Amino acid sequence: MPSRVQLGAVLLASPTPEKLADFYRRAFGLGAVRSHGPDHLGVSIGNTYLGFDRVKRPPRAPGRATLWFQVPDAGHAYKRLISIGAKGVTPPDRTCSPGEVLAWLTDPEGNAIGVLSGEPRQEVRK
Repeated sequence: MPSRVQLGAVLLASPTPEKLADFYRRAFGLGAVRSHGPDHLGVSIGNTYLGFDRVKRPPRAPGRATLWFQVPDAGHAYKRLISIGAKGVTPPDRTCSPGEVLAWLTDPEGNAIGVLSGEPRQEVRK
């Protein structure tokens, strides 16, 4: 039986949610970010809502998650993200998942971002 569960929203906490929302808007060409009161902004990405909550201090690890974005070209996305304020963690790598290119960064608040391009190759084991 297929799952009826869908990921509806991801919320990121930040002392400056406007700046963090603008980073993601610019990084991934997202639509208009909308304000939902003085302490929350958000944008829809397909069927998922990406929200930004105002907090006094950003959360510390552990407890962080990685936001993965499927992009046409992980190498290009990695360079673009760094140019607008992300910090590189692992440059684009073709060896960790055959057929895919994966890269890891952090946004200006330290949240982990993964960018992924390509299609994984399935190996047939005998």
